Amino acid sequence: MNSKLKPDQDLLTEEERQHILSHVHSVFSWVGNLIPDREMFDNTEIELRNVVFKLRTKKGTTEDDRELARFLIDKIKMRKGELESRLKHDPMTLSTAKQLLDEISGLVKAINDLHDVETSEDLLQRKGAIMSGVVDDEKRWQKYLKRLKMGETTE
Repeated sequence: MNSKLKPDQDLLTEEERQHILSHVHSVFSWVGNLIPDREMFDNTEIELRNVVFKLRTKKGTTEDDRELARFLIDKIKMRKGELESRLKHDPMTLSTAKQLLDEISGLVKAINDLHDVETSEDLLQRKGAIMSGVVDDEKRWQKYLKRLKMGETTE
């Protein structure tokens, strides 16, 4: 323990650092975390949670919306990388490391949400194709059942 620090301010041990870093890279590290309310990108503060929410809930996303999502994903990935680098290398307390972990996890959640916006048009087209196939299958099934009722068993 460093004598200049209070007990609740002990520096992060290497074992604790590795444990937190492994959590950062786990598949569902973002579950239960909130997107950060605000983030700084290129010296500009953005209300990230609000922007992501508006993009996710907007009906009829446009190409501009998808472009904004891609832009934000790139900026968020850079910010996430900066925070991970600090977590890997900077001396800090366990409390500070946990705060960084929460922020990183929130950024991962933002990236996941924005990927949904980015691919929303593709998802709608695929969903439409699937539903069209389901309707076609149902029509064939109904015709088959009707033929069975009438005693027609040949195709």
